[in-house]
Amino acid sequence: MCPATPASHQTQSRLACRLGGAQGDQSCPGLRPQTLHRGSAQAAAGSSARYLVVPAGGGGTLLGGYFVNRFKLRGSGTVRFCLLCTLISLLSFLVFLTHCPNVPVAGVTAGYGGSLLPRGHLNLTAACNAVCHCRPEHYSPVCGSDGTQYFSPCHAGCPAAETGPGGQKVYRGCSCVPPSVSVEPGHATDGKCPSACPSKPLLLALVFLVILFTFLSSIPALTATLRCVCDQQRSFALGIQWILVRTLGSIPGPIAFGWVIDRACLLWQDQCGQQGSCFVYQNAAMSQYMLIAGLTYKVLGFLFFAAACFLYKSPSGSSDGTEASLPSHSSASESPTEPQQQSNL
Repeated sequence: MCPATPASHQTQSRLACRLGGAQGDQSCPGLRPQTLHRGSAQAAAGSSARYLVVPAGGGGTLLGGYFVNRFKLRGSGTVRFCLLCTLISLLSFLVFLTHCPNVPVAGVTAGYGGSLLPRGHLNLTAACNAVCHCRPEHYSPVCGSDGTQYFSPCHAGCPAAETGPGGQKVYRGCSCVPPSVSVEPGHATDGKCPSACPSKPLLLALVFLVILFTFLSSIPALTATLRCVCDQQRSFALGIQWILVRTLGSIPGPIAFGWVIDRACLLWQDQCGQQGSCFVYQNAAMSQYMLIAGLTYKVLGFLFFAAACFLYKSPSGSSDGTEASLPSHSSASESPTEPQQQSNL
């Protein structure tokens, strides 16, 4: 059983948290830079996905320009290529129908007796840690021997720590951790519990395809814009295009996805009475919300490209936008005379 914490110590800690005094760094973690804590399975998938962004995004951009040049795509052919890329990325986004399972967290997703807790019913305090007077500001997850993750060693009822093999902290005699074999209380190790995710390879592969085909259509879409307008209107057309991209995508996109991610949070950080970063996410809810938000944007993009493919008309004087991509006759006739004038001078 962990030792009791005097009530006066809690009062002093809260006062130091509010005043931001010399004890602020220890008694108020919210004064430090915010850190986003996630489930171990989700964090592992996220760290692996970071290595896919640059190859998929950069490779898709380069391949988009290569395919336009290699297959001599002109006008409607470029728009149909963008439509195909958007359709493939839309179908690949269905990967978010799967998700990695959550590690059971005592008081958040599972009760201290092992029973499941409905979402929204948080209770980090139980009879086994009531005398410890644990504070919710100190988030230091430990993994119990029963496979359950605890908010902190205090919430697991661990009295003290010892250094185990490899320098990892091991907590013995934890009153909230059920015993595995012996009648003595269980133990816990410092850090989050590992989680197996069988669908992780499929998730990473399809996320790679989503990023690849999203960027694969960027250069062809730009090329289609330049080839479906007259030479005098190209700058104006690019300006209108980027206004729409910023208004419909770049500006509301991060806000929408940030709101969606926050909706899947189960446990928020308490920064001196204010809401901070998220400690625990519900992976099933996040997959569902990401699927809805992603498919909404992908379907809108597919409809826009389909409308462009249906309404496309070649500029006057060209069969399929071929001559629209070439320099004008006046500039072509004037350019050879400039070297001649310089040679005459």
